[in-house]
Amino acid sequence: MDDTAYLINDPDTVFPCCGVIEEWQAYVKHTGTIKFDIWRSTDGINFKLVGSNEYTSVAMKNPMKAKPLN
Repeated sequence: MDDTAYLINDPDTVFPCCGVIEEWQAYVKHTGTIKFDIWRSTDGINFKLVGSNEYTSVAMKNPMKAKPLN
């Protein structure tokens, strides 16, 4: 699957303030590049990119765990 994006826009996944992402977890079906982005709403309609991490993933049955490189 190429160029597929998933947006989770749910109040339960909102980071209200400052913080650090210590680990990403994802179930990966296909080997390739995966990119994790954090977007912050600027006005309820538009979003600003505030952080991004990119990894090479390998297809696996268990969740991939990746530490941010920043």
